[in-house]
Formats: sequence, C-alpha cells, structure tokens
Amino acid sequence: MYNEEIMKQNQHELGNKLVVVAGGAGEIGERITRMFLQQGARVLVPSRSKEKLKALGTSFEDISSGELIPLETDVGTPQGLKTLTAVIKKEGALRAAVSAVGSFWQGPSSLEVPVDEVHRVFQGTFFPYVGLTQALIPALGPDTHFIKLNGILSMQAIPNVSAFGVSATAQMAWTRFLIAEATESTPWITETEY
Repeated sequence: MYNEEIMKQNQHELGNKLVVVAGGAGEIGERITRMFLQQGARVLVPSRSKEKLKALGTSFEDISSGELIPLETDVGTPQGLKTLTAVIKKEGALRAAVSAVGSFWQGPSSLEVPVDEVHRVFQGTFFPYVGLTQALIPALGPDTHFIKLNGILSMQAIPNVSAFGVSATAQMAWTRFLIAEATESTPWITETEY
C-alpha cells in the first residue's frame, strides 16, 4: 500500500500549497488526493472524465480543509499537457506532484499478443507518462517532490498481462533515469509501490 510517511514528512508545509495528483480520480489516486486535502493542500486533479471529476468532488464533501481543483483534460496528449501546465502557472508554485495514472490490460500470452496491440498499450500508458514527467518536473523546483506510484506489474510477471506489465516496467525504468539525472535544481524524485 502507499507509504503515507512520504506525505506526512512535510504535512506542516502543505497548507494552501499546490499539489498535482495525475490519476487522482482513480481508486488509488483518490486516496492520495484525500490525504493531501486533509493536510490543507490545494489539489489539482486532471482527468479525461467529467463524470469522474464530479464524483471525486462529491466523495470529498466530508473534508473541510484543502481545495480540490478539478481539471478536465487528457494528460496523455500534447494539448492536455499544455492545458495542465497553463493551469499550474495560473494557480501558483507547485509543491508536489504524484503520478498515479494507470489503466489495465489483459490479453493473450506474450507469444500470441499482436505487436500492434503491444504498441497500442505503450501508446496509451508509457508515452503519456513520459510526457507527464516532462511537463511536471520542470514545474517543480528544488525542495519539492515528484512521486511515481508503481503497481505490482512493474516488478512481477503475471500471465496474460505482458503488454501492460512491460509498459509498467518501462515507467519504473524511466523514473530511475530521472532520479539518476537529478540535480540540485530538480525536485526530489521518488518511486513507491502500491
């Protein structure tokens, strides 16, 4: 499960600070969004689905702190990333960003899955993550955080989910390259498993 200690380390620093939770309208992302809101953060949640954003707002009616900033946009597209970046600039300095973006794919065995299907899965999962990191990390400064959530498929092979598992592993590898290339002027980049 998600390590809440990462969030609690800077709890006193999150009041009224801007945080992005990409995938914040999903099951895991909703829990992370809730934690940030409870700590008083202003949480920007991009999603392609207006319905998910509306449901997300309803699910947080019991929280009296923080501010949810729903943004209907597709961060898997260049235009969606431009929209996200523009809203971040408008809302102010970004304190933290979490990538909880994910989907699921199941299909035939590795030897039977068509190559074009593997390509489609990468187009829908890995390449959007690369774009997301290239949009969010430059928006973060030193003494800020970028957190990547890795699912079990990034570390363990399970039959009939090869295309998605390989994409999840590629996301994990991309994150590790970002960590290796980090400088004093980039945010603290971490990965954690759920």
